[in-house]
Amino acid sequence: MTIGQVTIRDTIKGLEPIMSTLEITRDLALSITASLPIGVCLAAYNGEIVYANPKAEDIFGFDIGELSGHLIEDLIPGTHRKSHRLLRENYTLSPTNIAMSGGRVLSGLKKNGVEVCLQIGLTPLSDKYILISLIESTNEIIKPSSSNDPLTGLPNRKLFDEHAERLRKLAIRNKKRISIAFIDLDNFKSVNDQFGHQIGDVLICKISRLLKSNVRESDILARVGGDEFIICLYDMKNPGI
Repeated sequence: MTIGQVTIRDTIKGLEPIMSTLEITRDLALSITASLPIGVCLAAYNGEIVYANPKAEDIFGFDIGELSGHLIEDLIPGTHRKSHRLLRENYTLSPTNIAMSGGRVLSGLKKNGVEVCLQIGLTPLSDKYILISLIESTNEIIKPSSSNDPLTGLPNRKLFDEHAERLRKLAIRNKKRISIAFIDLDNFKSVNDQFGHQIGDVLICKISRLLKSNVRESDILARVGGDEFIICLYDMKNPGI
């Protein structure tokens, strides 16, 4: 599977200033972000949110479409707003600013006034816009797991090995064939290098869903590396596939 240049153009109403450099269709961009298990916001450097996916609005208790137009600081508890604004302004001057880069945990403020602990990541998309990823700290997706990949929810190598061994024994007992398919993404590193790891994560999640929708319940799909997937296919009729 080959990935060429992956960008976004005309994805969301109001984003025309940056879309001249991007090339994914509006519907595809919306479908990618709408189904992600993490919150995704696009904000201008002045702090105004111009787009939020359904998960981001759910995290903060807003209705669909309601977050657009709010300032980022509206989602920060009052006691932290000033320091957050200063950090954000410093970040826009230097996107490599460590204090606001990926993996930072901070307090957010829901619409009903309840505070929520969030893990955030930032990726500058241009000299005007920032892509923000949001995960609730209580969300299972960021809890250490011994069996599932935290980004996609797919089995990891450990769980794959366990299931594949069971399938192997079942195939021997029933005189069936199994096949192992390895899949990696060509040029994926260039996507991360050019557009940031959050865009890379979005792409990995989309590909994971595409693969999952095209395997049978009897098959095992796992993510075993950054851009590497493996599938154990049970009862293959054609040994050449």
